[in-house]
Amino acid sequence: MEHLNFDSIIVLLYLATTLFIGMYAGRNIKNMKEYAVGDYKFSTSTLTATITATWIGAGSAIGTHEKVYQFGIVWIFIFLGGVVAIFIFQLLAPKIIKFKGSLSTAEMLTRWYGPKVRTIAGICVAICSIGMVGSQIRAVGYLFNEFFDISPVLGIMIGAGIVVAYSSFGGIKAVTYTDVLQFAFFVVAIPLIANVALGQVGGYKVLLDNVPAEHFKLFPNYGKPIEYLTLFFFFAIPFWDSCLIQRVLMARDRNQIVSSFKATAFVMLLFYIICGQTALSALVLNPNLDPNKVLYFVINNYLPLGIKGLGIAGLLAVVMSTADSYLNNSSVAIIHDIVNPSRKTPLSSKQELFITKLSTLTIGCLSIIFAIQFKSITEAMIKSWVLWGAVMVVPLYGAVLGIRSNAKTFILGALGGLTTVVIWAIFDIEARTGVDSVMPALATNLTVFTLASLYYHKLAPEKLYKPNVLQENFEGFDPQKKMVGV
Repeated sequence: MEHLNFDSIIVLLYLATTLFIGMYAGRNIKNMKEYAVGDYKFSTSTLTATITATWIGAGSAIGTHEKVYQFGIVWIFIFLGGVVAIFIFQLLAPKIIKFKGSLSTAEMLTRWYGPKVRTIAGICVAICSIGMVGSQIRAVGYLFNEFFDISPVLGIMIGAGIVVAYSSFGGIKAVTYTDVLQFAFFVVAIPLIANVALGQVGGYKVLLDNVPAEHFKLFPNYGKPIEYLTLFFFFAIPFWDSCLIQRVLMARDRNQIVSSFKATAFVMLLFYIICGQTALSALVLNPNLDPNKVLYFVINNYLPLGIKGLGIAGLLAVVMSTADSYLNNSSVAIIHDIVNPSRKTPLSSKQELFITKLSTLTIGCLSIIFAIQFKSITEAMIKSWVLWGAVMVVPLYGAVLGIRSNAKTFILGALGGLTTVVIWAIFDIEARTGVDSVMPALATNLTVFTLASLYYHKLAPEKLYKPNVLQENFEGFDPQKKMVGV
């Protein structure tokens, strides 16, 4: 950074404020429960902010602009599949309340399928979360390089260093309250960028008159309708993201869960529409851009002094708010669900808390190194979701919907899904068909899981695991309430 100006000062103030809030919010963490899910005292608005900030990451912000600029409004509708997923999630999320008291997704599954699944589930959560952390940290470095002309390495160390510092120190409380700040920044910055771009175009009439007609088609000529519908349904299927499950476990009761996710769906609806408007405005202003740099183009060329700094801070907020959530999630999974259950003598709560903090710090530092060394880390993120779809999605639906089963069914389904992924890779089926392995792997898991569950229900019901969950008439969390098998 050659010199400080008003824009860079705004960004530095944002980063300093984020670090201060994170460290202050997490100063009184006393045990593993508070580090992983807090104390169930978060307000509905706070929960909404952290859900939204976690869900909207670099892929959502930059990806929406890129795709709409390149292909048109069909991609607004495809991304709106994510709004449908959140809406469906809020219909099903109250059923997670029976797992209240769990500190993680893997622990939740353990209470439904038995202790043998915990390590497998913990590994899946950790791998997927670490992939997300790495990709977001890489994006931080790219943002600093793009806007301030400093090396991506230094940008990664600045932005990621702050995220790692407060996430490792303060756990989910630090993550949640910094998410509120980050939500406030990008919920102001993204509409502001859109309005400035529209103003440069000359208003909606000029925009509509100058965008190519092909960009307004729901089924453009450059693809088949089935491809777009498949993409929409892929986005619209709730994949039971572990960070979203963590947010449900943080809530006070059913009403708060439903209200928070409904509000999140509404914010996301506006977010994707606004991003689409910015992309179409950029298309009119300059039809020859690199699609990956649409948002950077608008911020660099059209935002005035001061407003540009706010726009950059808002974009950083989008990225950092996702990275911190997955960083916390991965460390909890590694220590709470993999390391501690494998010990003959479990760690005490204080020991587990201390080691989890060290784990968060270590994972964060390793993610910084990986982000510096590997340029294809986004591909690693995508492939980590293949693992999630192959192993975790079906049994999570089974647990949430109350389908009795056992560890063998979980493992058989996982083996079916992973086998599909391996076959896809060996025979290079994706290159031949254009179909990624995640949906076929999920379908295989579903088939095997269903057949195995039917077998045990009809022929060996005594081998079904008796879940350890809260009573179904539960209306609010009381730590003294007794767990029951159902």
